[in-house]
Amino acid sequence: MTASMGLTHNQAASGSGHPMTGGVAAGDYDGDGLVDLFFTRTGGPAVLYRNTGSAFEDISTAAGFTQTYSSSGVASGDVDNDGDLDLYVTTSQHNRFYLYINDGVGQFAEQAVARGVSVTASGIPSWRGMGVAMGDYDADGYLDILTSDHSRPMTNNGARLLRNLGATNPGYFEDVTQATGVGVFRAPLHVQNIVYRFQPQFADVDRDGLTDILFSADDGTSQLFWNNGNGTFTDGTIPAGVGTDKSGMGSALGDYDGDGDLDWMVTAIYDTTVLASSPGNRLYRNNGNRTFSDVTTDSGVRNSSAGQELSWGWGVDFFDYDNDTRLDLMMTNGWASLGDYPNDDTTLRRNNGDGTF
Repeated sequence: MTASMGLTHNQAASGSGHPMTGGVAAGDYDGDGLVDLFFTRTGGPAVLYRNTGSAFEDISTAAGFTQTYSSSGVASGDVDNDGDLDLYVTTSQHNRFYLYINDGVGQFAEQAVARGVSVTASGIPSWRGMGVAMGDYDADGYLDILTSDHSRPMTNNGARLLRNLGATNPGYFEDVTQATGVGVFRAPLHVQNIVYRFQPQFADVDRDGLTDILFSADDGTSQLFWNNGNGTFTDGTIPAGVGTDKSGMGSALGDYDGDGDLDWMVTAIYDTTVLASSPGNRLYRNNGNRTFSDVTTDSGVRNSSAGQELSWGWGVDFFDYDNDTRLDLMMTNGWASLGDYPNDDTTLRRNNGDGTF
């Protein structure tokens, strides 16, 4: 029913684009009480669909989305605390990121440079930006921004923590990546001095009232940072027992076992043939004491694709699809140019209520 609802754009506008990008944000951008949809896109302007109540209409150009670049990740939130949803967009094969400020009725103005969040590339041709998250890590009541970047030198990459200046200048930002300690990267498995971050997340993982930071990342570089409560973070990846996923890509947090704390699901490549060292997804069960247990095998989620001997996991989310109060798992999978990966299916895993799916 996708086309009949008016959702008709091609994700790769020019017929080609970066194979590892694609994001969507859902929210009521025009204040009419209906949830609209924003899609990133390669080789052309991003797409905003207005919910009419019975279908969707493409209002991208009228709303102000006219720039042509390969957009990648997107996050929506009210960064200037004026009561409406703004949009932050990362890019791939492009030299900056974008911030679109909402005027309250669904018209957007691009203001990333003026507000300090363009993350302009310097000394290299382009970023390889991936996911982005919004959250209030310093508890000042204003949303901060966390970006990711895949395969760039540690000293010059698009993975940044951008602090909202808050009450003094709402919706304007400063780069605090190095000062807060989240600019320290784990050494990759194969190539030194490279950042492989895919998906960032803000969440209070240890239930201490402070917002922590998590990154799913390629080549064994996924990380968990504990919030110290003083504007800095400590890398707790190894002591916590996480980060063992070899090719982390998608990331989801949810209390799948119903014990009151957030567990962490990371999708990855599962291949015991061509890529023999790719051991698949990871489900980290939160023990409640700043440690996690790897329950991937016992829970039955190591392989993302149903009925396949190999899988290439990407996006993932927890949600209760059958309204039984237990969080289920949805996973997207595939890679267009290698082996049987194009046959990977999107899978829905039902939570059985006994720790398995």
